[in-house]
Amino acid sequence: MRGLLLELLTRLPAQLQAALAAVLGDAWFYLIRIRREVALSNLSHSSVDPGTGARHRLVRRSCRHLVRNVLELPRLVGARDERFFEDVRVEGEGHLRDAFESGRGVLVVTAHLGNWELLGAVASHLGYPSAMVIRRLAGVVSNRWIEDLRKRSGVSLVEEGPGELKQMCRTLREGKVLGFTVDQRPRGARRSVPIRFLGRPTRVTTAVATLALRTGAPIVPVVIHREASGRHCVRIGRPLDPCRDGRPLGQQTADLAASYHRCIEREIVQHPDQWLWHHRRWRAPVGQPEPSPP
Repeated sequence: MRGLLLELLTRLPAQLQAALAAVLGDAWFYLIRIRREVALSNLSHSSVDPGTGARHRLVRRSCRHLVRNVLELPRLVGARDERFFEDVRVEGEGHLRDAFESGRGVLVVTAHLGNWELLGAVASHLGYPSAMVIRRLAGVVSNRWIEDLRKRSGVSLVEEGPGELKQMCRTLREGKVLGFTVDQRPRGARRSVPIRFLGRPTRVTTAVATLALRTGAPIVPVVIHREASGRHCVRIGRPLDPCRDGRPLGQQTADLAASYHRCIEREIVQHPDQWLWHHRRWRAPVGQPEPSPP
């Protein structure tokens, strides 16, 4: 029943979806207290906190934005090239092309910013064979719905867990683009390093950096945000070179991981109301205190 209702809502015209997203987003903000409090707490302790009154308004806009993401996804994912690029524009595609032509595969790092689920469709519409590393969602209906959309966008899925490393390496050997969202809290401390992210000490994953140094695949930061017009802008950054430089591997891995997180951080600072504040980003892994970065 929930899946059918969601499908009907996603068929509404874009303007109605935007209006409905405002109503549903406000309902989410006021009714789902635990998510609201997590978001407000995260924002209040971050470097982009706008102050008490503005903090509530920013989180409300974030709720509206997330609902709008969900409602518009099926329409955009299913659009033909010409129609798709009426709603999505791409900056810096030459950076991705140069990295792709290296023949070593490409590691794309992104964040839960803007309508990040569109990035797989962007790669497909631009003609890049791609895969993304995912975590399964908790709800069965929501997980099935989003996985179907990802597959419809032409992206292969690599699920976190046993066998993931083998699949990742095979994807890169085939010269494909492999995408990661790197802004969430790692599940453990083993493959993570301490940095300061949005003004707070935390740990970040080194999985992408380790893979790049092992395979030579370039790392390309890619982010997306919604413009005031409602159109989406994809920004593709310059590739980060994973060449070994003679320093200890652990040190180089940590520096590389910090570099691509700084790229992500800069974009979040520019569009804070489009980031996923509702995730417990700064909570330490079980049994591990939040570290102080060097």
